[in-house]
Parts: sequence; C-alpha cells; structure tokens
Amino acid sequence: MWLIEHWQKLDSDATPEGVLDQLLNLVTVLPVLPVIVAAILISGIPWMFVVSRILSWADIQYYTKQKGRRIPFLSDWLDRLWLRMIESRRPKSPTSGSSE
Repeated sequence: MWLIEHWQKLDSDATPEGVLDQLLNLVTVLPVLPVIVAAILISGIPWMFVVSRILSWADIQYYTKQKGRRIPFLSDWLDRLWLRMIESRRPKSPTSGSSE
C-alpha cells in the first residue's frame, strides 16, 4: 500500500466516486502486480538456498515430493534451481565411482 500511495500518488483511504475513477485506479495498480510477483520469487531464492543447506537429506526428499499446484514455466524453473541447490547434499552411491 505504501508503494501505491507514494509512488503512484493514490489515496488508499478515498473511495472512487465514479466509474472513471475506478478504472483509473485499476489501470494505475495493474503495472505493480508483475513487480510484486517478481519480488516474491526473488525473495524466495535465498530461503531455498538456506533450507537446502540446513535440512537433512531425508527431509529434503520428503519436501521435494510434496508438490502443490503447478505453473508450468515457473515450477520447472524453480524445480531445476532447487535440484541444483541440493545436488551437493545428495549421498553418493557406492557404485557410482566404479567403472565396470
């Protein structure tokens, strides 16, 4: 709300009087929505990194399998990022080093 009030100079306490005022408010707020979504995604990446270092491998496997609704592009990108973060934590299998 602070961003909308100060950056876009809108009074959040005032009620729009007509249809044009409501339309103006909608058009002014719409460009802020992608910025908010990007900020949420960017702020989530450090938490993913911290969690990938703190949790045990069993917990990481449990939470990786718990998936909710998926947005195809973002989910795939975030899944790849998460798998890169936990790759160093994955236990090495005894047969992975031998060449037969």
